[in-house]
Amino acid sequence: MLTKEDLSRISGVDLKLLDGYREIVELSGKEVDALPGGLNILALSLQNCPSLTELPKDLPVQYLSVMGCPNLKRLPENMELAALYLFGSEIEAIPEKSTCFSILVLIECTHIKHLPACCKAISKDFTIEDCPNLSSLPNLDVVHGEFNLRNTRVTSLPEHLKVGGSLWIYNTPIETLPSHIRVGKDISLSGCKNLKSLPDGLMVNGDLDLSETSIRNLPKGLIIKGDLVLTDSAISSLPEDLIVGGSVVATEDVLYGATINHEVPDNLTERIWEESGYIYANDRLYRIMAKEEKHFKVLASSMDVYFILYGSDNLVEQSILYLVPDENPKSHAFGIGMSQSEACIDLILKTADRL
Repeated sequence: MLTKEDLSRISGVDLKLLDGYREIVELSGKEVDALPGGLNILALSLQNCPSLTELPKDLPVQYLSVMGCPNLKRLPENMELAALYLFGSEIEAIPEKSTCFSILVLIECTHIKHLPACCKAISKDFTIEDCPNLSSLPNLDVVHGEFNLRNTRVTSLPEHLKVGGSLWIYNTPIETLPSHIRVGKDISLSGCKNLKSLPDGLMVNGDLDLSETSIRNLPKGLIIKGDLVLTDSAISSLPEDLIVGGSVVATEDVLYGATINHEVPDNLTERIWEESGYIYANDRLYRIMAKEEKHFKVLASSMDVYFILYGSDNLVEQSILYLVPDENPKSHAFGIGMSQSEACIDLILKTADRL
C-alpha cells in the first residue's frame, strides 16, 4: 500500500499540501496498488494503474477520472461524486449517492447497467458512449451542456428533458423523442434504427440529422433553423408545412417537386423555451426565478443544478443573475448583471474542467 509520502512522490504534490489539497492529484504506474486512508483531496486522476484493485472507503474526492485501471472494479459505496470520468473501465456500478451534478462521462464501460437515481441535473456535459449494457436513464431534468448517447440499449429519454447544448444520439434503440423535450442547439439521431416518429410541433434551433433512421414521416409543424439531413433514411416525401432555414440533404426523389419554406420565425428560440421555466440567452440556458418589468431574475447552470438538488436557500438567493434584454429586440441579446458572486462554486467547475 502506498504511503502519503509515496503519494507525494508519484503525484509531485508537496506532502504538506495533501491535507486539504484542492487541485487534481494525478497517479499512474504499476506502483499504484492501494491508496492510504485519511486523505483529504478534492480530485483524483488515475491513469494506467494495473495493480490498483480498490479505493479507500473514506476517500473524499468529488472529482474522479479513471483510465487504464483494469483491476479496479468497484467504487466505495459512500463516495459522493460531483464529476466522474470513466474510460474503458471495468467498474460495475456508480455509487448511488453520486449526483454527478457537474459532469458525467462514461466511455467503453461495458459493465455499467444503470445510473444513480439522484443524477437529476448536470451543469456541463452528459456523455455515455459504448456502454452496451446501459438500458435506461435516470429522470434527468436538465443538462446544461451537451447530451451525448452512443451505442447503448436505452430505449427512451426522460419526458421533460431540457438540453442547453446539442442532443447527439447514435446507434441507440430509441423510438421517438419526448413530446416535451427542449434542446438549445442541434439534434442528431443518426443511426437510430428503431426511430419511428418525432413529436408534432418539434422545433430545432440548429441542424436536425435523421440519417440512417427508420422514420418514414416527418412530424406536423416541424421547424428547423439549420439543415435537415435525411440521407439513408426511410423518408420518401416532405410535408407542406415544413420550415427549414438551411438546406435539405436528401435524395432527388425526396426533393423532387418539393417547395421548401425557408422563413424561420424570428422568435424560434423563445418559442422553444416558452413555459419551460427557462430562458435561452447568449447561447446559454438560465432558470427563470422571476420575471420583472424590464429584466429576468435567473440562475446560471451551476446554481440551477444546486437549486434542483437542494432547493432554495441563502446560497441561491445570493447567486441571482439579472438578464436585461437588448434595446433592439431582434438582436436577442441580453446584458447580464449579478447581485452577488457565485465564487463559492467556481472552484468546483474549474476543477472539473481540468480533469
